[in-house]
Amino acid sequence: TSNIKENLHELKLYEARTKEINISIHEKVVSLSNLLKIGELIAQSTKLDEILAIILEKIAQIRPNGFSAFYLLDEEGRNFTLKISHKLDVDKLTPLKIRPGEGFLGRIISEGRTIVFDFSSRGSRDLDLFAKEYNLNNFVLSPIILRKNLVGFIIAGNYNGKEFRFKEDDMELIRIYARQLSL
Repeated sequence: TSNIKENLHELKLYEARTKEINISIHEKVVSLSNLLKIGELIAQSTKLDEILAIILEKIAQIRPNGFSAFYLLDEEGRNFTLKISHKLDVDKLTPLKIRPGEGFLGRIISEGRTIVFDFSSRGSRDLDLFAKEYNLNNFVLSPIILRKNLVGFIIAGNYNGKEFRFKEDDMELIRIYARQLSL
């Protein structure tokens, strides 16, 4: 009887793990499909604003309750301004002030580095202050580089609370979408 109970327990664990794998596979298939769709739109010379809207929608869909925004560097190269957003509480990030090379975030973005702020990355004083100032629990900031020049950045996150952690796959997808934006 104890062997049967152990086997049933193992089967339940196996079932749960199989379900997780199937969900992960489904997420990857959807992501690849979205990337192909965007690639086709770029190849068809679709209007930039339409492509931006679709990319930001797909970024926001990476995790439940997601949001995304694209900030473009002005012509003088001094300030980033909100170009387009998806499911963003506009009051939170419209006044966002990041200048290339200035302050903690401006320096990191200018270096072309991706910034991740979630449950696992708490502790950086500058990121904590930024998150508190803009009322964000988690986000990824990814620079948009065109011909080795910084032209903007994407900010993506969700409203899932402070215990949320970005998966490596999530961050890689955001980086890929950022590369597509630079095209």
